[in-house]
Amino acid sequence: MNVRLGLWLLGGALCVTACTQTAPTPTAADKAAIDAAAEAAKAAEAAKAKQVQDIAEEAYVFGYPLVTMHYTQRVMTNVDAVGPTRGPMGQFVRVREYPSSSYRDVTAPNADTLYTTIQLDVGQEPWIIEQPDMKGRFFLMPMLDGWTNVFDVPGKRTTGTDAQTYAITGPGWTGTLPAGVTQYKSPTSIVWLLGRIYCTGTPEDYKAVHALQDKFTAVELAKQIQAMAQHPETLANAAHAAWNCGYPNAAADLADLVEGFGGAPLMDVIRLGGQSSASGQEALAMEP
Repeated sequence: MNVRLGLWLLGGALCVTACTQTAPTPTAADKAAIDAAAEAAKAAEAAKAKQVQDIAEEAYVFGYPLVTMHYTQRVMTNVDAVGPTRGPMGQFVRVREYPSSSYRDVTAPNADTLYTTIQLDVGQEPWIIEQPDMKGRFFLMPMLDGWTNVFDVPGKRTTGTDAQTYAITGPGWTGTLPAGVTQYKSPTSIVWLLGRIYCTGTPEDYKAVHALQDKFTAVELAKQIQAMAQHPETLANAAHAAWNCGYPNAAADLADLVEGFGGAPLMDVIRLGGQSSASGQEALAMEP
């Protein structure tokens, strides 16, 4: 009993001693370390906030042109048929007169050219543009990507005024184009071909420019090959193009192409177009 009482008294004494002790006073060095740690935490928080702000600004700058281009495309193509200043995707819009002061689709349109424009999606396959002989007249056909950057500009100053055929290809396309077709590579799948042809504004010159506008054509590469396959003199080129343009179902497509072409056997077409391509050689090897 006396032992228990002694332990109890000793414990009580220790508790009283511990409770009455005060924390040591921080030294100047301790205060400096605490202040430095607080400043470092504050600086890290500020740096993080600035990084977030910088990323947000860069994302805005990066994405804003894409959004603007998308809405411009929607405004200019959200119609069922080609009109005076708008038309569906993949169809040329041929503006027949100078824009009036009420025009609001884009800012600051030219006042001495007639526009010949088209909105394209080259994500799946190239589009083929046929440009007529411009007969020495000044014109330009700037090609805008999704960021509104001009990635190529066929025109009088750059490529001359003779008739030209060119293909606008998307960023992932790796095929081979038909002979005589110039390739222009777009960094994005959406393309705005914003053609302009000089015009004096007289009734006579309006008529002359309208005739040139009407000769511009645009067609997907597959349809261009189909058109080539309808003529004996270009049938071989069509077959060759189909094999080399990256189409996975080239043989089946060619069968459809030549079905109504006098019953030309499919393997004859493959011989013509595939004789210099690996795909064609494989097809010939499988011939029964």
